[in-house]
Formats: sequence, C-alpha cells, structure tokens
Amino acid sequence: HHARVMDNEYRPASARIAELSGADKGGLRVGAGPIWLVKILPPVIAEFQKTHPDIRVTLIGGVIDTLVPAVVSGDLDLICVSLDFPDRSELKKTALFEMNYILVVAPTHPMAGKEEVTPADLATQRWLTLQSDYVGTQRLLAFFASSGVQPPKISLETTSIHSLLETLRSGHYVAQIPEQMLELAQEKGLIELPFKGTLWQTSAGLAQRGNATTSAALSAFI
Repeated sequence: HHARVMDNEYRPASARIAELSGADKGGLRVGAGPIWLVKILPPVIAEFQKTHPDIRVTLIGGVIDTLVPAVVSGDLDLICVSLDFPDRSELKKTALFEMNYILVVAPTHPMAGKEEVTPADLATQRWLTLQSDYVGTQRLLAFFASSGVQPPKISLETTSIHSLLETLRSGHYVAQIPEQMLELAQEKGLIELPFKGTLWQTSAGLAQRGNATTSAALSAFI
C-alpha cells in the first residue's frame, strides 16, 4: 500500500519536472467505458494532442468493475465511466451527463415490429452483455425483479462492444446500451425496441484519485 502511494506521487511529480525542463512530457493512462471508448474520447484525444503533441495517451477499455480498481491502485490516471458505483474516500467523481439505457435488436428480431414490448416479453429473450460488467448486469436483473418476472438467459458475454453489436446483427438477441450509442447501433443496422418507461439510468463522468497530485497534462486533458 505504501509503495503504491509513493508511486502515485512520483509519477505526476516526474512528469511535472520533465515539463519544466523541456524534456519528454510522458503520457496519460486513461480508462474508458464502452461509450467513451468508441464515441466520446477519440475526438477529445485528437483535440488534446493538437496542443499537447508530446503527450502519449494510453486508452484502456473496460467496465466499472475493472476500471475502478485500476484507478484506485494507480495503474490508471483517470477513468471515464458510468458513476453508478459507491463513493470512495480516495476517489473524486465529476458527473458530466446522464445515461439512459435502451434496448436494441436486429430488424429481423421477432419483437422488432411490436408497438411496445413488456418485461415479460424481454424475459424470454436471449441476451448479450459485456463481460465483467457486474453493475450493468445487476441493474438489469433488478429491473426484472421489480417487474415480477424471472430474469432472462445470458447467451453471450464479450469484452468488446463492437463484437456485441455485430452478434446482435447476426441473430435474435437483445442487448442494453446507453442511448448515446444508438447512432452507432443504427450504423450497424440495429433498431431500438419500443419499450415504455426507463430500463435504468445513471450519471456518467470522470473519476480520479483525490489524494494524488494532478499533473499539468492530466489537468489539461480533463
């Protein structure tokens, strides 16, 4: 634990010394949830590196359950995720927007032509989820429990959002995604199911260690 604390202080201090001396400016290690990885961060990073061309950004994809431990341990400088996890004294959260989860399927799915789908309809379907996304999966199970129906069968877990969307195109499956990813899903030929009400929603934003020195590069990126 003490070695981690020392390392977390050493890295930004070393980067700051390099900045002041005009030497190599090092890099940033950023963890990103699916929507951040494929939609939000690519243009942000490109814009950041216009004014900070010497900063190498390492972008690591994951979910809450893999990214939060990584930023706490110091393996990541910043994570961009759903903030649907308990507050921790060592982390500082910054909410940026709300994420509402929606349901998507292939246009050939038997439920695609329905005017409205119900929890009972959804409980009989085969589902695709992201591997290790325990928060998202538990939220989904809680939705079915509150609706008084048995939870559905999970047919595939994958670490890749692109793999999930491609598999959706290939068969009769259902998946939940943030509504901000609907455009990407539509580009792959998928459609939103007409579901009345809210599946679940949460704030999304940034989380970083609150007890570590923030480098100038990280401040500029944020």
